[in-house]
Amino acid sequence: MDAININSEECDKPLKWLCHMDLHETTDSDFTEFRPAKAARDGGLEYDDHIPDGFYLVGDSERMEGELSTGDDPVSDHSDGGKRRKQLQMGFYQAILNAVKRVTHIAEMEDYTDGHGKKLLSGYPAESKGLILVPCRPLGLCAGGAVPSADYLATTEVYPDSERTNGEECTRAQVESVCGGLDYLLETVVGS
Repeated sequence: MDAININSEECDKPLKWLCHMDLHETTDSDFTEFRPAKAARDGGLEYDDHIPDGFYLVGDSERMEGELSTGDDPVSDHSDGGKRRKQLQMGFYQAILNAVKRVTHIAEMEDYTDGHGKKLLSGYPAESKGLILVPCRPLGLCAGGAVPSADYLATTEVYPDSERTNGEECTRAQVESVCGGLDYLLETVVGS
């Protein structure tokens, strides 16, 4: 095996993550056990009892706005008002959804709206079928805290208890989500 030469100056630089994907699975026990226990712990009487049927993504709205860019990102230049950054972020999410829909169904938006005419998914305004954008870090979501400096973040959600899928399909969906996201970044961000 060849020795790997590492420049000591490179070791002193903080590691810059391009992407962090947090893979989640929501089961019926979330509805019957976890959410009621969390509501009781937090002093609430009510809890969200709706589990979307299908795969969906939770994206970070702060990345869409470019608020957390460190300047190392080649698209952090805001001379276009952040339009390029938003296009890349939405492309990342869409690439994941396109890859996943080859193996399982994507969660539909709910029939009701947020009061501003925007349809909901899992209680949040939906950007599209299978995608919500929320401020991950302030909400304490894994994608916003585990690797907060990553420029591209996503939390995936699969629902293996759905009558329209099964555990094996959900596992394949998670694999497809990672491959779809990484392929997009390699082609669009890293390769550019």
